[in-house]
Amino acid sequence: MSDRECTVVLYSDDPQVRDRMRLAVGTRPAPGLQLEFVEASSYAEVVRLVDDYEIDLLLLDGEATPGGGIGIARQIKDDRADAPPTCVVIARAADRWLA
Repeated sequence: MSDRECTVVLYSDDPQVRDRMRLAVGTRPAPGLQLEFVEASSYAEVVRLVDDYEIDLLLLDGEATPGGGIGIARQIKDDRADAPPTCVVIARAADRWLA
């Protein structure tokens, strides 16, 4: 049986945050699943990747500036009927209710 390959967008304006997200998930998070990560550092890059490629998951930094992950997630969900599943990483405990 071959591995299922999925593409994950890592979005943050901070390269260190993208690295930490990649390390937290890992390239093989489950048996039979292989992940490929593509990076974006701006809202426009996220939209381009979603438009041009088959994306299986958006992993967005809620603390990114100027476009935060929550706003980007909402905009993509509003604009696309086929929006990929989305996870927004938040750092502040006070922001949990937003998730």
